[in-house]
Amino acid sequence: MGKWVLVLIVLLLAVLLPYLLADINKTRLSDAVRATLPGDFVRLSDGYVRYRASGPEDGQPVILVHGFSYAGWMYDDIEPALAAAGLRVIVIDSFGRGYSDRPDSDHTPALYNRQFDDLLDALDITKPVDLVGNSMGGAMVVDYAAHSPQRVRRVVAMVPAGLSLTSGSVPGIVGVPIIGDWFFHVFARKGIVEGGGLTTDDADLKARIDEAMADQARYSGYYSALLSTLRHYPMADQLDRYRALAATGKPLLGIFGERDKLIPVSAAKTLAEVVPEAEVAVLAGEYHDVALEKPAVIAALLKEFLLRP
Repeated sequence: MGKWVLVLIVLLLAVLLPYLLADINKTRLSDAVRATLPGDFVRLSDGYVRYRASGPEDGQPVILVHGFSYAGWMYDDIEPALAAAGLRVIVIDSFGRGYSDRPDSDHTPALYNRQFDDLLDALDITKPVDLVGNSMGGAMVVDYAAHSPQRVRRVVAMVPAGLSLTSGSVPGIVGVPIIGDWFFHVFARKGIVEGGGLTTDDADLKARIDEAMADQARYSGYYSALLSTLRHYPMADQLDRYRALAATGKPLLGIFGERDKLIPVSAAKTLAEVVPEAEVAVLAGEYHDVALEKPAVIAALLKEFLLRP
């Protein structure tokens, strides 16, 4: 074997190794594993979704949807307040996150719309639901409400994607096959799981987020789901879906952080222009993780909006 051939093989291994080892020593989400995990699980078309429900069974159903890399745990301090107010609160881990399955398919808007349709059918929820989405979850609930308006009553989009995204938030290289995989697994994984939240300065909250992120990353397919989402979910521009939601006349509340470094506060103005009937709240001095940093404030805003006749 020639020297340069050997060098080439070594270089290729160096490039591919992070990708090949992405799920090594990770736990597969099997029936046996799910039996040990908290929450309930429901089988949908694309796999199992983990959820938890609280509040009166006859209360107005509201589904809480997390963002790109988080899971249902981000609502731990908000869920009890909504349930105590009489709402039937359903917190989910979207596909690829938390303890839900990681489907081996493109993570597109169609996948998540199917997730919502299947979930409502599986839980036998026939009355229109309220949807609350954070960050990417905000774009997801807007898209679903536009997709299936007959199944939705009201929508809350917190620091939502789809309106504007800070330049450079998603490096273009991740879209390139092989090279993008290598870049993501070498440079992005550690930052995602050990980021301590996007902007929080609260050391205790940072530790809590890091622990929750590391926990969900223990299960195989988490990183692949994130990479697929970056490649197939249009988080920077879904203005057409916001316009489609506006056409349905569904009440919409947008919540933004004045100092958000991921979803710039200018997105609040964009929302007001695209959906003129929307209610817009800009929280002074707050960052992207406002739902985690100020759960009481968010819970109060949600209750005021969702408990209206």
